[in-house]
Amino acid sequence: MKFSISLFPTLQLAGLLVFFCLSCVREKVANNSESKLTSIPIPQKNIENLSEVFKEVSYLTVQLPPESYIGQVDKLILTDDHIFMGDFYQKPRVVVLDKRGKFLGTAGSFGEGPGQYTQLDDFEIIQKEKLIVLLSTKKLIYYDFEGRFIREIPMPIRGGYKFLVKDDQTIILYVPQKINSREAKYRDYILFQHKGGKILPIFESIDKLEYTPFFAERNNLALHNNQEFFTTRFSDTIYVFNKGTLLEKMYLNFESSRKFPLGIFEKHDSEILNNFEFMQNYLFHMPNMHVNKDYLITCFRENNRRSTLIYKRFNDTSYSVANTNNDLDRLLPYLNVKYLKDDQIITCHYPEEFLNKTRSTSPRNHPLLVSLAEDEVDFILAFYTLK
Repeated sequence: MKFSISLFPTLQLAGLLVFFCLSCVREKVANNSESKLTSIPIPQKNIENLSEVFKEVSYLTVQLPPESYIGQVDKLILTDDHIFMGDFYQKPRVVVLDKRGKFLGTAGSFGEGPGQYTQLDDFEIIQKEKLIVLLSTKKLIYYDFEGRFIREIPMPIRGGYKFLVKDDQTIILYVPQKINSREAKYRDYILFQHKGGKILPIFESIDKLEYTPFFAERNNLALHNNQEFFTTRFSDTIYVFNKGTLLEKMYLNFESSRKFPLGIFEKHDSEILNNFEFMQNYLFHMPNMHVNKDYLITCFRENNRRSTLIYKRFNDTSYSVANTNNDLDRLLPYLNVKYLKDDQIITCHYPEEFLNKTRSTSPRNHPLLVSLAEDEVDFILAFYTLK
């Protein structure tokens, strides 16, 4: 079921910071010296009202059969005709919906047989061939859009954790150094291209701070215009590649005095990030990256809360969104971005977020709230249209 609420149209560049990915990190990439340098300005404060950035918001409710239920949406992909929702941890599978949110089927099966997996880390689609590709610890598994198992191939390199599928023959793999060892010749690399049965190392990053803990990444890889965008947590740099060549470094222009000091992990474990008094002085990149020709979306943590960064590539303008006044429809004041399609940011939520957090301030006759009171709903997709 879909609802739409519209609002009438209302309503420095900072110096280039040449700071390499992760403090104390050495990198090797092709044509490094010729890559373009771009500085992404970081706003000094969050926007006050959602209408500063968005002109309208609409909603799509999703109800799943009990046997195909998923506990959370770790990744979302939208095409013109389909919606794909992936749960990697609670109920590992990919759910397939039509564009109106109607359930069509699932891809994935827990186990050790053909087409099955014991761990699901990521998924992608190949639109031209109508294929869903699942990334498990030991293999890549191919299903069609109806959820039928097609084929599988062994994992091209051990430790593959996130990936991009450029076409049926070309895959980009992110292999974190912290979670798996590789063959000696690949040990220093974290990004690879697999094409035609051959592995090409793309990006080498030797983290000299071996005590830095590993954190699960969300969306630290993105594909646009045949270019791969790559970054990692704590890095203030987004790297742009094509065919193994570094084309551009995009720097998140954080205030240098407030960057999180990675050296703190030499004496403290990851729980230091939950120390509000300590962390209020620092900020760092928490990749949730989505890219198209006009926008780049990601997240950073500042003042003990996550902010969504919206960067307009066409005019070099950035906006930060966190606990903002929702003057569009008086519902949720924050974003939980899962996808970027054209001029729309798509977020995903549980019904309880609307029922619990907006009860006292939201219009009781809002179509979405009325629907939630009458129907069983598992997830809600919000479509925010950018100005």
